[in-house]
Amino acid sequence: MIRTVPAGVAPQGLKYHDQYVYVANSGFNGAGYDPGKISVVSVNDYTIDEIPVGTNPQSLDFDTQGNLIVACSGNYTTIPAQLDIIDAGSSSVSFTQSLPIPVTNIFVSPEDRAYLATYTDGVMVYNLTDRQFLRDNSNSLPGGPGVAFDAQNNIYVCHFDLDSLYVYSPDLEKLEAYLVGDGPVSVAVYDPFPTGIDIGKPEFPGDFHLYPNFPNPFNPKTSVRFQISTMSDIFVDIINLRGQQVKTLLEGCVKPGTYTIKWDGTNDHEAPVASGVYLLRLSNGNQQQVQKIQLVR
Repeated sequence: MIRTVPAGVAPQGLKYHDQYVYVANSGFNGAGYDPGKISVVSVNDYTIDEIPVGTNPQSLDFDTQGNLIVACSGNYTTIPAQLDIIDAGSSSVSFTQSLPIPVTNIFVSPEDRAYLATYTDGVMVYNLTDRQFLRDNSNSLPGGPGVAFDAQNNIYVCHFDLDSLYVYSPDLEKLEAYLVGDGPVSVAVYDPFPTGIDIGKPEFPGDFHLYPNFPNPFNPKTSVRFQISTMSDIFVDIINLRGQQVKTLLEGCVKPGTYTIKWDGTNDHEAPVASGVYLLRLSNGNQQQVQKIQLVR
């Protein structure tokens, strides 16, 4: 340990930016909340300045212009949540956006969109450029509270309740879903080619291929793997032997590559289905491949 710096009361999130550490102090004192503030700590001499913000700041991030964006959750009853924007180089809030629900984490994308994540109410999306919601609490992205981005501006969202990781396109369309460990709360993306340099096209044994699921038979989950070599509108679903759709696993535009998704033996209403033989189907509108799979309860 180099030094301990008293940064405020009940600190929550922090962010390093341009030789300073910004600390969100919730101000929780055991009986209520002191006025919210951001402590600005110099990493050179450890001096501290303060910026007043809304009640109970939980998380903060910077946009591409160097503006500080702070998510304040209020007191969860009488004081509403809000988003405070502090202009680059300023020491006061220049704009406040009211929020319909309290927020746990904020993540600002390279497109200057604020992804406002919660544990139970999904992820809201707020465009910082025109200061409009793209998704609010009525149509939030499923998941939370962890969010990350890759070099193509795809969005990765942890789903704490469903033990899953969802991948969304920049247009906020779901691309993939994975089952991960119990109760994920954060995610980081390792992108080995962040500069956009052309590294050549991957080689595929075929244009369109559905691999056998594994394990098969299975209980309670199985992995589904498929491969495409051109960008396509892909549909992956489970149907029964009568041809009735049971579960949609993936629907949307997918880039070339090999993908793995999971089926947990539930239908589109998340209810468990009966033991038996089902058909796993991969289609792109022009062609399809089908594999038999067996669920054993």
